[in-house]
Amino acid sequence: MTGCLPYLPLFVLIVEDCPETAHSLAELVRLWGHQPQIAPSGAAALELTSSLAPDVILLDLDLHGANSSEVIRRLRFGFPSSCPLFIALSSDSREDVQELSRQVGCHLHLEKPVHPDVLQHLLRYRQRGTEA
Repeated sequence: MTGCLPYLPLFVLIVEDCPETAHSLAELVRLWGHQPQIAPSGAAALELTSSLAPDVILLDLDLHGANSSEVIRRLRFGFPSSCPLFIALSSDSREDVQELSRQVGCHLHLEKPVHPDVLQHLLRYRQRGTEA
């Protein structure tokens, strides 16, 4: 039998402290056939990733009561062999904020609200095993 095998669903960790935003993102990810998991804080994300290895991490840079840069650094340290795609989310699109997200190890920086087509495109690229 010839043809392409279907792509496996991605495990997408959504680190977002606004419940409405987190659930909206999770619903989109689920509709596209992937497996979302919400972490409402940096500490919850670190705890979840101690036992699970996400393919993609969507991380709000404006987490209340947390240093998002430190959370990203600690998350990246936890994946020495296979690195998830790190996507920073922020309502602040200034160049210095985008540069900070790159410096701490994010692959991409998306401005909130995230356009669903853009996010779906990025997940498809990751699913195919290519960088976005």
